Amino acid sequence: RPDISQAVNALSRRLGNWTQTDDRALARLVEYLRATEELVLLLRVKEGAKARLVCFADADFAGERHSLRSTSGWIIGLMYEDESFVALHWSCATQKVVVLSTAEAELRALTDATRSVLGSQGLFQRLMDCADGDERCHPLVYCDAQAALDAVQNGYSAKMRYSKTLQVNLAWLRDRSESGEVTFLKISSLKNLADLFTKPLPAERFQELRAAIGLQPYPPSSAPSVAAAPPAEAEDNRPAVQSADLFGDAAAARSDAAPVDPPPLRP
Repeated sequence: RPDISQAVNALSRRLGNWTQTDDRALARLVEYLRATEELVLLLRVKEGAKARLVCFADADFAGERHSLRSTSGWIIGLMYEDESFVALHWSCATQKVVVLSTAEAELRALTDATRSVLGSQGLFQRLMDCADGDERCHPLVYCDAQAALDAVQNGYSAKMRYSKTLQVNLAWLRDRSESGEVTFLKISSLKNLADLFTKPLPAERFQELRAAIGLQPYPPSSAPSVAAAPPAEAEDNRPAVQSADLFGDAAAARSDAAPVDPPPLRP
């Protein structure tokens, strides 16, 4: 489930210092899964329709509260002419080092995303039955940070010269761009699907991106129940959250307190 990647990543960082607050956050996440168990990620290959291999990359600068490390997120998939998207691969991960600017965080996310999307070309060729030289196999990588894209175009950034790793990343990305293997494009933050993997989001924005990446109710006839709040009780008439009692949270045990979406999890 790509919609819980950010929440799982946030909780996994707490394993070494787990608290009752984390217990409650985990209970809310399990409750969310139970309330949206009809959601599935469908891989639909439209016969005769043209599609491109695309990737959306994003980063949340210094989003981790204690270590101040940034979070990288990206999603790879097929983009059809009608702008419908089919997700193939995604990631949410905390960066290994602290960076000094948003552009640096975005650059590290962009590097990881580009490496992964180049590795997905073989799968795309099999799905779309296209040859190696087909233009559709050359991925489009979208990023909402103009400073990072400018640095890639130049192959150099004076602000990043303190790190040899960043200099190598810039040179490698520029080579991939100049050779035509990858095309880097600017996209609005509102249209960046990778936003789902980097930070907690308001419920409306979360639901919008969840639908955009292809998570849909199955069978389709159950669609209205997804947009609404989770049912007060499960089908077996048990409370929607039974584990809440283990954490001494009476409010969470009430069925009318069930959240629609994962909580804004941060360590």
